[in-house]
Amino acid sequence: MGDTEDSSPEILWDEAQAVRIDAHAAYVSYTQEEVALRFGDSRRSNAPYELVFESYAQILLSPVLAKRLALRLEGHMRDYERRYGPLEHRPRPGSVRPSPGTAGRTPSMLKLDGLPEAALSLAGRVRDLGVTCGLERSFKFMKGTLLTRRLLLGFRRDALPPDGTSRLAVLCRRIGMPEDHLTAFQERLPGATIVLFGFEQEGDKSTFRAYLELGDRFRNPGLPPADPLEPFTIHLGYKWDPEDETRKTTTQYTCFPGLAGESMIERIRGVYGDRDSANPLAITEAILACARGKGPEDAFLYFEAKEEGNPRRSFDLNLYAANLRMRELLPFLSDICLHYDIHRSAFSPHYEAVQDLVFGHLTGGVDRSGRDFMTVYFGEKGSTI
Repeated sequence: MGDTEDSSPEILWDEAQAVRIDAHAAYVSYTQEEVALRFGDSRRSNAPYELVFESYAQILLSPVLAKRLALRLEGHMRDYERRYGPLEHRPRPGSVRPSPGTAGRTPSMLKLDGLPEAALSLAGRVRDLGVTCGLERSFKFMKGTLLTRRLLLGFRRDALPPDGTSRLAVLCRRIGMPEDHLTAFQERLPGATIVLFGFEQEGDKSTFRAYLELGDRFRNPGLPPADPLEPFTIHLGYKWDPEDETRKTTTQYTCFPGLAGESMIERIRGVYGDRDSANPLAITEAILACARGKGPEDAFLYFEAKEEGNPRRSFDLNLYAANLRMRELLPFLSDICLHYDIHRSAFSPHYEAVQDLVFGHLTGGVDRSGRDFMTVYFGEKGSTI
């Protein structure tokens, strides 16, 4: 038989009959002929030292398919931990399993205290989509100004229910997204891996944000790009003030993969340009050095953001892989407060409430009003799942 073109069929997943199961326990058993995966929940019985496993579903695999699944799962989890930090393989002492119906609830340690009603309403609307959310909060520092009423919630796009696209449009309209933003958001939504919604209050002004993460390059390690070091657009951000239609913008975030720490600092120096950036650069370099001592540098991510029609130019260092706690950043946070004339007494109550949470990423540069700023993000495991 002569050479023929590759006629491998394209694989299409038909999920019309799929049933979603939120499992909080899993069990594996096997015979020589098959491997059984059981998913469900566990609970203590009335008998001492007895644990009852309630099975919701059982999947039977051939040993060969089970082996392929194990290898693929191992690869994806390795990629996950490079991006978001190591996971504990055993339950924490005293941990309590989630109760039924917790899909879409935010992590328990990261509170929504101090947020205005508009932010709480946004969080409720996102949770009502029926997706499991990651949650981040942040502190934004500017000269004489500390912003703490900030919120970011994220979820996987493929976790949306079948009517998720239409429900997203309803949510966007209810929080006042301009129609041109909504059109652009819906056009790019099918190519997104993660969807995020955010809120920020500064004085009497509030802005909402919707982000699309175009992160196939990181979330599908089996499909490497032609040039793994080529910069690419990783996020699109749509931001608006529902009370002032003139206050809206679109932000493009470009990822520069494969940069070493020294190259990141050099690019950050370029972000500031001719501005006096000695203090922010020194603080950023110190935080990066601390992270490099705790986690794999090749898992850190570097982005830059820009907007048309204003001077916004900033950097974003995603350092979740270092698994640093906020308390480990206290010396650097103190330096940030000093640089921006934020009195320690104004910052301490906010810091003390979150010191045990995971430091996520650091942003800085010039905002759309031309102001120097730095922002510190934190969470339990990040804003995305």
